[in-house]
Amino acid sequence: MIFDHAHKLGKKFHIILVDSCLNYEGQALLNRLVAKGISCTYTYINAISYIMHEVTRVLLGASSILSNGAVYSRVGTAVVSMVAHAFGVPVLVFCEAYKFPERVQLDSICSNELGNPDVISRVPEREDLWHLKNCTHNENLQHLNLKYDTTPSDYVSMIITDYGMCHMDPSTLSCKFVPLHCQRAITPHNYSAKFAMRCLFYAVFANCCSQTKAMLT
Repeated sequence: MIFDHAHKLGKKFHIILVDSCLNYEGQALLNRLVAKGISCTYTYINAISYIMHEVTRVLLGASSILSNGAVYSRVGTAVVSMVAHAFGVPVLVFCEAYKFPERVQLDSICSNELGNPDVISRVPEREDLWHLKNCTHNENLQHLNLKYDTTPSDYVSMIITDYGMCHMDPSTLSCKFVPLHCQRAITPHNYSAKFAMRCLFYAVFANCCSQTKAMLT
């Protein structure tokens, strides 16, 4: 884990992990970080605007990077990216090169996955707060539990892949690799997970302030 490596090198940083109250997927990562002795803060996405002023970098994963540069990822990614953009915080997206399809998508409705509707209509272990219990099958009510959203490339500062660090060129809708000192010539045979980790380490910790606060979602 790159954060464990940075922690062992004596880098000073703090992780703010933002989770969704639907799947709680961030708790597994939180357990790993805390077990390594890394300082963390855990919060829900509804507190994103409150905590963003303390953040120096936002780190996001992606299910895919579309041909128009949009990031297709877990629902809530677009909200985090837009809030970070409003606060002037750089957004770094990590995505393997094989997740760059030729598909173009402008919104989150034309192609998506629907989750269990009961997840958003009830509060776990609080039956007294399940006010929609008798409305679940009402024809006048539609539960919309989207699993993914689309983030425009305007809200993404940098994309890090197993080929290196790049950004989307809006004039050509193509990926332009950034000439950094950690960059190397790219051929089909010389990219590796180790090189991707080096790019990640450079993007997060190089030229950073005395106390880096990275936000994970």
